[in-house]
Amino acid sequence: MFYVLTPSRGFVKTPVSPTVQWNAEPAIDERTANAVMVITKIQTFREYCWNMLMSKTYFLTLGAFLENFYNRSLRIGRKMANERILLNSTNYEIWKPKMEEKLQNLHLLEITSRPPLMTQGSSAEDLAWLSILEKEAYDVIMDNLDESSVMIASAYTDTNPKTGSGLWKYLQNRHSINGIINRTMLYKKFAKIQFTTLDTFCDEIRVSIEEFSIAQLEIPKDLLVVMIFGKLPDSFDYRIQLISQDLNHDHDVEYVLGRLEEDDITFDQMSEPATEETNGFRKTS
Repeated sequence: MFYVLTPSRGFVKTPVSPTVQWNAEPAIDERTANAVMVITKIQTFREYCWNMLMSKTYFLTLGAFLENFYNRSLRIGRKMANERILLNSTNYEIWKPKMEEKLQNLHLLEITSRPPLMTQGSSAEDLAWLSILEKEAYDVIMDNLDESSVMIASAYTDTNPKTGSGLWKYLQNRHSINGIINRTMLYKKFAKIQFTTLDTFCDEIRVSIEEFSIAQLEIPKDLLVVMIFGKLPDSFDYRIQLISQDLNHDHDVEYVLGRLEEDDITFDQMSEPATEETNGFRKTS
C-alpha cells in the first residue's frame, strides 16, 4: 500500500506504484503521512480560531458576556451596600464578623488583623504597597461606622496614623467585651459609684461586679472588698469592723453586700431616739 500526495485530494492510499500514477508526487511512508495530516489539522484549527476572533459575531458574544458580568457585579455590589451594618455602641459583636467578611472579599483582612512587620531591610516598594493597603482598609472601615463611631475614630486618628490595622485594633479594644478600653470604662464606672442609700449602693455594686465577670476582668476579692468599704461613709466604720472580723477566704463580695444589708436592718431595730432628759439613756423607774 502506498500514499500519494495529490494536488487536489491530499494524501491518497493506492495499491499501485506511484511510478504508474499520472501527475503524482513521490510516495511517502504511513508515519510521515500521519504527521503531515496532524500538522494540517492544527493549521486549519488556527485559521478557524483567527476567523472567529476577527468576526463580528465573536465580538457581539464577548460584549454580551461582559455586559452580563457587569450587571451581575452591580447587583451584588448593591446587595452588599444594602446589607451594610454600621458600627454603633451596642452591636460590635454583630458588626465584627460582617466586617471581616467584607475585608476578606477585598483581600484586606490579613493586612488589617495581622499586618506584616516592616523592618529597616524592607524595600521601598514593600513600604509603599503596605501604605496603600492600610489606607484602603482604613477607608473601608470608616465607611461602615455610624456617626458617633466616626467621631470616636476621628478623635483616635487625630493622634495616631490613619491605618486600617490601627483603627481595627482600637475598635476591638474599645467595643470588644474583654477589650482593654472596655475594661477601663467598666472600672471607671465602678469608681464613680457613690453612696446615697444602702439599697441603691448595693445594687450598683452588684451590676458592676457582673459586668466585670462578663468582661473577664479579674480583680482580687480582697481588693474589691477594700474598694467597697472605702466608698461607705464614716457612719459605717463600726459595721465594717464587725464584717471584717467574720471574713475568710470562702466569703465573696456578695457575702459582704448581704451583711451590709442585714446589719442595716439590725442597727435600725436597735436604735432609739434620744431625749433631752435622759441624754440618750433609757429612763429607769
